[in-house]
Formats: sequence, structure tokens, C-alpha cells
Amino acid sequence: MGNPNTRRAPGNEVDRTAFREMCRVFAEREIGPRWQKADEEKRFPREFYVAAAKAGLIGITATEDVGGADLGAYEEAIAMEELAKVNPNLAVSVLVQNVAGSILYEYGDAQHRELARKTIAGECLVAITITEPEAGNDIQNVSTRATQDGDEWVLDGIKSFITLGGDADILVTLAQTDPSAGRHGMRFFAVDRRTPGIQTSQIDTYVNRPAPTFRVMFDKARVPASCMLNAGFAEIMAGFNRERIMVAARWLGHMQTALDWGLEYARTRH
Repeated sequence: MGNPNTRRAPGNEVDRTAFREMCRVFAEREIGPRWQKADEEKRFPREFYVAAAKAGLIGITATEDVGGADLGAYEEAIAMEELAKVNPNLAVSVLVQNVAGSILYEYGDAQHRELARKTIAGECLVAITITEPEAGNDIQNVSTRATQDGDEWVLDGIKSFITLGGDADILVTLAQTDPSAGRHGMRFFAVDRRTPGIQTSQIDTYVNRPAPTFRVMFDKARVPASCMLNAGFAEIMAGFNRERIMVAARWLGHMQTALDWGLEYARTRH
């Protein structure tokens, strides 16, 4: 993926102090009243995603032609930190939209860029579908297969621990198209979750319950050839470098809240 700092549109700068304050107020208003109920119900509150999109927090680093702010990774990290101070689990849903959306608009054609635009506008929830039961961090050994059959691709395989996998409209899915080529024979597909042959089941987890985790099964799921993106192993590994920064910002925010709570408890405990 492109470097969001070097891609930033000329003159696109923000007052970072004011931006942080905006993110803080948004998190308190939109996450604060929702996260406990969402955690109890193990349900993603889609209205939060819509609110985040309206506030401009989806697609912070996306280009302006798809509705993004075309800002940098610094601003994206600020947003992630402030959202996670209130709840890191709903914060991760924003991270997923930004990473999956980047794949769509950076490596797709016009129809994929339209999906990215809808994602940034709060109209199309996406999930990034990579991890497998036997290939967690070992991405180069992903075994989900995509076999070409005329003008369609047939997907078979199981993905696991997929954030929002059962809630998303579009699954940005990594599959092997040429197993003989190893990691060079992989491609992403933008797949409609409602495609016949796709089943999802929620995984009961202790954390991330407001942004549920799913198992996604592909059983001879047929998708048009136009679903394929010009991205594979190399592109997602580059994207993970950016995602690691956001994950660090997410937990920095959550740790700050834990520290604040701990200090308050220490001051008042008898």
C-alpha cells in the first residue's frame, strides 16, 4: 500500500490538537453510550460505523476522489488512540474499514473504488478475510483456493478470527490462485458476503465482543472474475506495516485509560 504521508494532498493539513479534541468528543458521544450494551449482546452496533463515517473517521488517509480526507498516518493514529481510550473493540472496527478500504481503492478498478467510496461514506461495511486455522500469522501458507472456471472464480476454504466477518457486506478475501507459485500466486477478491456457498459463524471470545469475530467458510462460492484485485501477498504485508502503527496507537489509548483508572483507584482506596 502507498505511504499515506507521502500520498497526502498538498496543503492538506489539520490542527492536530483540535483534531484530537474532535476525536475525543466523538468517542465519548458515540462509543461511550454503546459499548457496554454491544459487549453484553456480542453485537456490532452498525450505527456506530455510520456515525464514524459521517465524522470523517473512515478513510482518513484515503484519497479525496473516493471521499477520503487525504491526511496522513499521524492523524489516523491520533483517531485510533482517542477512540480506544473509550473502547478498543469498537476502535478496531474503524481500523478494519481503513485497511480493507485501502486495498479496494489502491488495487482495484472503478467498481472496487466505488465500494471504497461507499465504505468511507458509511454505506458498505467491509471485513478483511485473511487468517486461517492453520495459517494465522503465516500468511504465505494461506490454503484457501480460488479456481478459475470461465469468467468466474470458485472459492474454497476456511477463514478464522475474522473481525466483523458475519456483519460485513463485502469480504476482502485473500486466496491462492496459483499454488505452484507459492506466496506469489495469491490474490485478493472483493466478495459479497451473501454469495451462495459462504457461511459465517460467530466465535465466542472474551474480548472484541462489540466487534465480533467470525469463522468464514467458502464452499464452492462462485464470484465474477471482476471481483479480483491487483493485490496479493506483497501488498498486504506492506499494509500490515501501517496496521501495526494503528494497533500500537489503539493499545496506547487503552493503556492510558487503564492508567487513569488505576491512579484514581489508588487515590481513593482505603
